[in-house]
Amino acid sequence: SVAAILALRRLDRTESALRKSEARNRAILESSIDAILAMDHRGNVVEFNQAAERMFRYRRSEVLGRPLADAIIPPRLREAHRRGIARYLATGEGPVLGTKVEFPAMRSDGSTFLAEIAIQRTRAPGDPVFTGFIRDISEQRRTEASLRYLSEAGRVLTESLDLDTILERVTGLAVPRLADWCLVELAGDPEAASS
Repeated sequence: SVAAILALRRLDRTESALRKSEARNRAILESSIDAILAMDHRGNVVEFNQAAERMFRYRRSEVLGRPLADAIIPPRLREAHRRGIARYLATGEGPVLGTKVEFPAMRSDGSTFLAEIAIQRTRAPGDPVFTGFIRDISEQRRTEASLRYLSEAGRVLTESLDLDTILERVTGLAVPRLADWCLVELAGDPEAASS
């Protein structure tokens, strides 16, 4: 019948549009420089893009369907993660949703790094799905700490002209940040250099 043929054509166009939409979404997901992953309401990984593969050193196939907590969350934080999911499912409230938070993340080899994550609940029919956008910020934080140290050292070096005071303050800066102890050895006779 004509109605059946028209219905099949509409169905074919709908399926074609759906395939194009899925391909476009996959291309967007894979071109992201941020790690993007998604977790279902049970806490299992349902999406893991290429940037996430590089960041966490897993192949996508290794983590899909696995509990997210077991893959990327250090053991000491896993229970808190699980309680957070349970609290959201019970109350609809999640303090980390819609904000950026810093947390220690874990790679496949067990090493950890400082990450920044923004988590959103994906608005779709059915059970909730949560999408995380993750950046490794460990290098950024190291750079910031180095710049703070250099700024403080520069300030200390310009506060006094007394050599003993300067050495005491500089070693005081170095010990908590760079080493457990510090030894300063001066070349030559400081008295001769000042005369």
